[in-house]
Amino acid sequence: MNKVPISMFQNFYGKETIDLDTHGKSSGRSGNYSTNYQISGRELMTPDEVRLLDNKYALLFIRGERPIMDFKYDILKHPNVAYTTDGKGKPYIHGKTDKAIASIVLDEEIEKYMPKELYTKVYLDYDKNNYITAEVKFCYDDTEFNPLLAKNPDIARDTLKEAETLDKFRRTGFMLDVANARLILVNEEKIYYFLTNEIEDYMREFEVFATEQFKSKEIRQPKISNLGVRIENNLLQINLNGIDFEASEIKKIMEKYKLKKKFHRLKDGSFIELNEDNDTLQFLENVSKRNEYNL
Repeated sequence: MNKVPISMFQNFYGKETIDLDTHGKSSGRSGNYSTNYQISGRELMTPDEVRLLDNKYALLFIRGERPIMDFKYDILKHPNVAYTTDGKGKPYIHGKTDKAIASIVLDEEIEKYMPKELYTKVYLDYDKNNYITAEVKFCYDDTEFNPLLAKNPDIARDTLKEAETLDKFRRTGFMLDVANARLILVNEEKIYYFLTNEIEDYMREFEVFATEQFKSKEIRQPKISNLGVRIENNLLQINLNGIDFEASEIKKIMEKYKLKKKFHRLKDGSFIELNEDNDTLQFLENVSKRNEYNL
């Protein structure tokens, strides 16, 4: 219990008006007697009066009402005291029930309108432009359908969760491919981010299937399997045919590497990571400065 000064309640009581009579008398040859009448105010109760209040009384403050002084109620005389610990009843434990007080049985007609748990399948692939395509299937028990088609099965559906699922694709950058009733990701930056960061989250939340074509276009580090070197006309000639991508793309790769880009997308749709500490890229940078490589 918080302790507060008794004087604090003095402001809550308000005041009352009282009639005050004062008398004056003087003796002597010219003595006189006078009486004065005046109206004054005082607190309904002083702090000292509150402190000396009998314990059987209680002061009640209600907003919008005047203070009330009344007798305290003895809870041990309440007719339901036997259900409390003061009346030797069992203590109440919040959140625990010993007896079921109600049961709910849903009618079969009502159950038809209760949606089953939503399960999502995603089929990933690349189209001819090396854009990522995603075909989405919503599943409720044995019922499976494409939510992007105009006609869908007449079943109870969890529309809120469906909307959240499609919104996840939207936040990634997928757009609607109306002609093929699927989603498509066309931005290279977002494709790279999806493959390096978001796809694992999709695999945890949905059942994800990927075609062999999708799996083959991986993100990799550039490397040289073998290096051809020869001297011709007193010049060192370097053959880079052993590099793991087409030599004709070296120029564009190095341009992006110098601009500190994160990746370069090859003609086949796969990605080369342009990490600054990659030995192959550092070697190519040094060679390109001297223009000594032979394609």
